[in-house]
Amino acid sequence: MTFKVEKIENGYAAYFPFDLKDSFKSVFKSAKWNRYSKRWEVGPRSKKRLDQWMDEAKELAKDIEVTEALEMTETELFNLRSELEKIKRSLAIEKGIQNKLSESIWVLSEAKNELDLLSKKLNDEKVITLQKQAQAKELLEKACRIENILDAQRNMARLIHNVGRVAREQYDEQLEIIKKTKENLASIGLKSKGIDVLYDMNFNRPDRDKPDDVKFHHLIEITEIEDDESN
Repeated sequence: MTFKVEKIENGYAAYFPFDLKDSFKSVFKSAKWNRYSKRWEVGPRSKKRLDQWMDEAKELAKDIEVTEALEMTETELFNLRSELEKIKRSLAIEKGIQNKLSESIWVLSEAKNELDLLSKKLNDEKVITLQKQAQAKELLEKACRIENILDAQRNMARLIHNVGRVAREQYDEQLEIIKKTKENLASIGLKSKGIDVLYDMNFNRPDRDKPDDVKFHHLIEITEIEDDESN
C-alpha cells in the first residue's frame, strides 16, 4: 500500500489507499481531490495533523488487510471497517477489535470442524444407503426381472386412463406380473412396498390410483413379512 505526503505550491498532497478515503475526509473536511494527479490536497497549516493521520492510517490499513485475509462476508467487513475507523481515537477499541477477530477465527475454525464431521457422516450414510439399495435390488431380482416390473408399471399407468374391456384385460395382464412378483417375494418371506402398492391399485379408480406415483426406491424397499401378515 502506498502512503506518501509531499509539499506542493499551496500546501501538501496526500497519497493513500482508496479504502481510507472516508476516514481522511472525516478529519480533513476541507481537503480537495485532484483528479488529474490522483491525490488529496490540504492547506499549508495541516502538515502536523496530516503526518499524525498518516501514521494512524498505516495501522488502520494493516487491520484492513487482516480482515480481508479472513474472507468475511461483505456485511461483516462493513461492520468491521466501521469499528476500525475508531482506532485512531482509542487504544481500548483497537484491543476490542483484536479480541473480536480472534473470536471470529475461533468460531470459523469450530464451524469448519463441525462441517467436516457432518460431511463425513453424510458420506458414510450415503454409502450405507447405496449398499442397502443394492441388497434390496438383488433380493427383488430373485423374484423377477426388474425390467419386467418397470414395463408392467408403465403399461398400467398408460392403460388405467383408458376405458373398455380390452383396456381392462390388458391392465389385468400387467397386474398379473405384479401379482407373480408379490407371490415370489412372499415365498422367501419378503415383501416390497412398491409392489404391494401397485398390486392394490384399482383399474376403475384412475382418480385415486396412479401407478406413476410408485418410484424405483419404493420398489426396492424390501422388508421381511411379519408372522401376522403371512396368514
